[in-house]
Amino acid sequence: MTIGGLVSLSPISYRPILSCLFVVALLSGMGPAAVGAEEDERSHDPASFRGWKISGFEIRGIDGGLKGDLKNGLVLSGQRSKIFWRKYSDFDEQDMVEDLARTRIYLARHGYPSARIQPAFKPDSEDREVEVIFEIDPGPEVLVAENRTVAFPPALEPQAEEILELEEGERFADERVEKRVGELLDVLKHSGYAYATVTSRLTRPDSNHVVVDFVVDAGEVYTFGPTVVRGVDEGFTEVVQRTVAIEPGARYTPEKIQSASDNLRLLDLFRKIRVYTEPGSGTTLVVVADLAERKMQTFNANAGYWTEDRVRLITRYRHRNIFGQGRGLGAETSYSRYLQEASLTYWRPTLFHSRTRGSLSLTGRRESEPGYLLQTGEIELAGTYLPSTVTSFRPSITLSLIDIRSRVDPADFEDPGPSLIFGTLSWVREDLDDRLSPKSGERRGIRIEAGLPGLQRGRQYLLFEPEQVVYVPLIEEKLTWVARAGVGLAAPRRPATYLLPNKRFYGGGAGSMRGVERKKLGPLDDEKRPVGGVAKAEASMELRFPLIWRFEGAAFVDAGQVWSSYGDVALTDLRFAVGPGVGMATPIGPVRADVGFLIGARQEHESLARFVLSIGNVF
Repeated sequence: MTIGGLVSLSPISYRPILSCLFVVALLSGMGPAAVGAEEDERSHDPASFRGWKISGFEIRGIDGGLKGDLKNGLVLSGQRSKIFWRKYSDFDEQDMVEDLARTRIYLARHGYPSARIQPAFKPDSEDREVEVIFEIDPGPEVLVAENRTVAFPPALEPQAEEILELEEGERFADERVEKRVGELLDVLKHSGYAYATVTSRLTRPDSNHVVVDFVVDAGEVYTFGPTVVRGVDEGFTEVVQRTVAIEPGARYTPEKIQSASDNLRLLDLFRKIRVYTEPGSGTTLVVVADLAERKMQTFNANAGYWTEDRVRLITRYRHRNIFGQGRGLGAETSYSRYLQEASLTYWRPTLFHSRTRGSLSLTGRRESEPGYLLQTGEIELAGTYLPSTVTSFRPSITLSLIDIRSRVDPADFEDPGPSLIFGTLSWVREDLDDRLSPKSGERRGIRIEAGLPGLQRGRQYLLFEPEQVVYVPLIEEKLTWVARAGVGLAAPRRPATYLLPNKRFYGGGAGSMRGVERKKLGPLDDEKRPVGGVAKAEASMELRFPLIWRFEGAAFVDAGQVWSSYGDVALTDLRFAVGPGVGMATPIGPVRADVGFLIGARQEHESLARFVLSIGNVF
């Protein structure tokens, strides 16, 4: 015997309930035939509208939250083809019958098993169009009277009680039950019960309430055993075991398995990574790392054109395992109008910890700017720690041999000696849905750099640069709102009285203030060459939207300024630019063209609008 078309009096399994709901609804007179052509004066024979264009679809009688989710899952609601409107197909009565069935099941799964649905139509005979309306009488809602556990380990009951705590007047919902099953399983597995199971069982104390029992089979508490490596050469065994970092005898938790998988992914040595457990002796689990090597050697050559740098050439070579055990070597060269650079880097994974990497780099660099010519040779010793797959810390210390030739007032760029030792600490958190073309997420970073006492004490300084970029999807992810904010602060440290030109801040150009020429935001000398400053503030906002094919449009606002001294800093000095942009998605990243229009008074050397072409994300 059934009550309200939901469950039998005796406790039964939860899953079969959903498959019975539609049958019960049909038998109780709620099927498509029961809402046919003769129910009221507004009803029509659905077959008479076959092939007509659907002009709209509406659901009435239920709250907005349920309505929105339900509508998105129905065929009659069409598809969103543009940002603000939907594309509907031609009417087919079979689509309506199937949508009625989906609606009943959806409402039953959300606490309304007795819901009745009346389809109605608003035809336009002249244009052969029809608006379809589902008028719903949800009926009495079924509330959860109690959530209970059966055979849950007593020591874990306090955690279970928190999970099963009822909300006031909580309506029965399928997904709430499934969510609580998952949360109870998490508690059990994080406590070592590797093979625990949880099932749900429903009983009806009366027609408007349901009691949910969560039946538990916890099993034994398991511990980890040895780590076995499969699918790769034996030469990788040691580095894989160090990277997995699961000690034999440790209590089993899914977190350790996930962490081991993430650790291996960060090595960048394998194209396939699967970490799982197999039964060992007794209550011991063997950890299995099933891997496949990726291509160890790669070579890339890229060429591009930017409005500011003109031609830019980059070549990169990497061998990820040239010295074995994940110890690799990389070489890179780049050429552009303002910067020429070559570097050689050696790295070693699992230096102190499973998520640490050490590196040693040799770099030669030549910067040819309007205000100076700088040539450097550097040796950098660095370490990287990755506490998660989206966060990194990188401390480094660098010895730099420097040759500076000033092209502006010598008082600005005095050069007391040929060497510099400096230390850098950077923190980056990058949690994006797509690195090439992000639509949601954020990127945050802080860089601190200090000139250290060394061979040239006159060059000591301190830099501080935080920055944040946020990507927010809007209107069903058709639009993307992007915001960026960053500041820079620099100061010489005694006995130094100046900042080197490459340690000063500059603004203007792509990725900065797009209405101002590259590096010409802020202090200039008499010949309009940038001399940089000790403080910088920049912010941008963009609204990105789809156009056609792979093209994307944008509208942006940029603000920023660079100051030569802290006494000059004033927000009233901020410069502003607005403008449109057009980008195209390519396999190597977006290609972007922007036009920035300066707002407010302009200096003699500035134009009203500037065109900027770039490859890669603007920010």
